[in-house]
Amino acid sequence: MIENITVFYNNLPDGHLLKLLHDEHESIKYILDELERELQSLNNYSISDDAGSVIEKLKILTANLLNAEPHHQREEDILFEAMEKSGISGPTSAMKTEHVGFREYKDKLKNQIDNINNGEFKENKSRIRYTATGLIGFIRGHIEKEENILYPMAFQTLKEPELWQELSQNSEKRIGPCHFQKTS
Repeated sequence: MIENITVFYNNLPDGHLLKLLHDEHESIKYILDELERELQSLNNYSISDDAGSVIEKLKILTANLLNAEPHHQREEDILFEAMEKSGISGPTSAMKTEHVGFREYKDKLKNQIDNINNGEFKENKSRIRYTATGLIGFIRGHIEKEENILYPMAFQTLKEPELWQELSQNSEKRIGPCHFQKTS
């Protein structure tokens, strides 16, 4: 078992697939933090006309969450596939199911934010806050499971350095990077 998870990730070489996935998680967690801050800011407005800049930031942050799709593809098509070939399928299946769930959540949040000006602002704001808060908790819990359980399990199971190099190369060729936008 890996004793210190922070040391584990810090000691992975640049270009290692798990380091890339971990770094992407750090970007996603930053987006979630920003989303929480903007949701708090949204509470300060009673009409949508006054909340324009906050709504625009919420749109960008939601787009960033949607733009994390290459990360999920990298996990499903590269890492999970390799783990499943080595006999580990239960945890990967659970993570894939969660991916489906938060893809739906992200789409729902995008739709709600895009339609914030249709109807009662206070009710729409409440729906957005409810959906976003659920999504934030869902993704954070998911990341914790991957970072603390699944990735270390993969590292301990897939021991060959050549395999990790191949996985990283396949990830780069087949999937490419996530494209996150700046909010300010």
